[in-house]
Amino acid sequence: MVRIARREKLAQKGKMGCPTQLKYPLDTKKRVDNAMKRYRQKGTTKCKGFWPRWCKAAKRVKLTHYPTYQQKCKRQ
Repeated sequence: MVRIARREKLAQKGKMGCPTQLKYPLDTKKRVDNAMKRYRQKGTTKCKGFWPRWCKAAKRVKLTHYPTYQQKCKRQ
């Protein structure tokens, strides 16, 4: 129950990769990194709008040097 309540609170703050499914918390560096890796795996649940939320989280935790950030988040 505590985990669900914590995830619901993160979803309200806009810190979940898939807020309706309460998947991919994006509140720490490690979780932002893991969320991107997990999202790319075959057979995982994909959700609409993951990448904009991931980009915002990566910028917040200073992971802008990642190649994925450069490809998905940088405006050309």
